[in-house]
Amino acid sequence: MKTIPVSKIIVGFIAITLAYKVLALAEKKFSDGEIATILVITNQNEINSAKLATKNSKNAEIHRFASNMIKDHASNKGSSLLIVESSNIQMHETSKSDQIKQDGTEKITKLDKLKDKDFDKAYIQEQLITYQKILRDLDHQLIPSSTDKKLKALLQETKELTLQHNEMAKKVNEML
Repeated sequence: MKTIPVSKIIVGFIAITLAYKVLALAEKKFSDGEIATILVITNQNEINSAKLATKNSKNAEIHRFASNMIKDHASNKGSSLLIVESSNIQMHETSKSDQIKQDGTEKITKLDKLKDKDFDKAYIQEQLITYQKILRDLDHQLIPSSTDKKLKALLQETKELTLQHNEMAKKVNEML
């Protein structure tokens, strides 16, 4: 009978453990309060980066895009807060919402160091990356976890709006 070295058993165990943790993370369930917090923070991050774009960019397309982002995300944030109030949802921060807040701060810090065309390209690239993260979170965590009908409907609307924003960003990116 052939024996398996202990090192291979340990490596196999670690691989299985990591795979389990990745799957568990991908399927993490959030409460409606945690979801609302994530939604509000995400919208505020988008507002902040769009305001920076209107300040730092000289490109008319970037300005038009960023102005739309400010309007749409302010509206979505307001809708989120109305649902929180009307459904008596208690907002709760999580490690996920803390990470999103930190990512937003880092994005602003990174972008604020850039000027002109370098800023424009980096801003749109960051938006495209952010939209993919938002869509993944909506599909795999937020929409499936939500139990409040109004919040779930807003998350569905947010998904459609994010898809539109992604397409808009792709068009702006092609023009740069």
